[in-house]
Amino acid sequence: MTPNGEIYFRDHYRDDFSQSTDHMQHIFIHEMSHVWQRERGMNVICRGLVSWLVSYRYTLDGRLLSEYPMEQQAQIIADNFILQTFGYEIWSHLENQKYPDITLDGDISETVIRAGYRATLKGFPW
Repeated sequence: MTPNGEIYFRDHYRDDFSQSTDHMQHIFIHEMSHVWQRERGMNVICRGLVSWLVSYRYTLDGRLLSEYPMEQQAQIIADNFILQTFGYEIWSHLENQKYPDITLDGDISETVIRAGYRATLKGFPW
């Protein structure tokens, strides 16, 4: 949770997220994306009040990152981070869980998603 541009992790806090699990790094990058959104002028407090109502699921359908809602932007950034940092096998494992960290819908073959993330994240960060 990052309502004021600061991350509140409580139970999930780690001294060094780079040394923690892929799951925890995904959460960290997702939350850091909200810090970035706030710094870019997005009202994350107001949007965050209703974030529990919105879906984190998304498709890579040719839109740029800026054209997605707040939570989907954070998911795309975090999901791509996992793919680039840990590779497709780990990305796929996180996507196939009962409560998946990865929330991409559609064709999830490696070549398709790599091209999709590249297109969606073109020009990122703005």
